[in-house]
Amino acid sequence: MRIDLPGVIEPGTKTGQVGHVIDVSATFVDITGAEYPNEINGKKTKPPAGLSLLPILPCERLVTAREE
Repeated sequence: MRIDLPGVIEPGTKTGQVGHVIDVSATFVDITGAEYPNEINGKKTKPPAGLSLLPILPCERLVTAREE
């Protein structure tokens, strides 16, 4: 998986962490601080199946970039 975050992650940075497209939803929820809804239009939802990739990202710089 490739993640581009100019000004946050140096180009060419690599990690041995495995990631998959199924992790994207959980990662966005984690990055934005949003809460995943328990229901949508009266229908119960399942939580994201993936895991957040936020722990492998440079969190301190990510928060700083988001707040600017």
